[in-house]
Amino acid sequence: METIMIIEDDLKLSNSIGVYLEQNGYKPYVLNDFSLIENDILSVNPNLILLDINLGKHSGYEICMGIRRVSKVPILFITGRDSIEDEVKALKIGGDDYIRKPFSREVLLARIKRQLETHSKENLKLIRYKNLVLEIDKRILRNIDNTKSIELPSIEFQLLFYLFINSTQIVDRGELMDYLWENRNYVDPNALNVNLSRLRKSIESISDSEYIETIRGEGVKLV
Repeated sequence: METIMIIEDDLKLSNSIGVYLEQNGYKPYVLNDFSLIENDILSVNPNLILLDINLGKHSGYEICMGIRRVSKVPILFITGRDSIEDEVKALKIGGDDYIRKPFSREVLLARIKRQLETHSKENLKLIRYKNLVLEIDKRILRNIDNTKSIELPSIEFQLLFYLFINSTQIVDRGELMDYLWENRNYVDPNALNVNLSRLRKSIESISDSEYIETIRGEGVKLV
C-alpha cells in the first residue's frame, strides 16, 4: 500500500483527504508537527507528499526545499494561492504538481495516480516501446532489431521518456511543455515543435519506422 503524507495545517481538510485516500487504497499519514519534516520523511518514507504553502509560521516553499535535500519523493502542492508567480515558484524549487483550492477530490486522486505512476517508472533502468529501448541512466536509445543506438540530448530524452510512459494515450502539448520546462507560459510555443523535430531525426538515425505522430488540436502520441 502506497503512503501519502499530508502536510496541511487545516486539520479538518487533512483528515478529510486522509479518509478519502484510505477509501481509494492508499495509506494516509497526516503530519501535524512541521518542525522536523526532513527526519519525518526519512522515517516514514512516503511515496508522495501533499503540501500546503501557508502553514502558520512555516512556509511550504521552505519545507519543499528541505525535502529536496533528502528525498526525490513527488511533491504535489495543494494551496489557496492562485497566482502564476506562486505556481512557478513551487515548481522551480522542486514541486511536481500544483492544485488550487478548492479542488475536486477526483482531480486530486487522478493527479496523485499520475505522479505515482510517473515516478515509479522513473526508477526503472530501462523502458521499452516496440523495438526501441531507452536506457534511463545513460540517456541512450537502442533499436534492438539492428543494434543501432544513439545518446539523446537531455530535452529529447525527457520528451521521449514522457511519451514512452504515456504510450497508450494522446499527450496534450501543454502537458508536455510543463513537463519539459516547468511552466509553458515562459517558453516559446515553437520550442516543442523544434525538439519534436530533433527527436524524430534522432530516431530516424537508428530506425526507418515512424514513432511519433502529431495530432492537430489534440497533442502528440506514439504510433
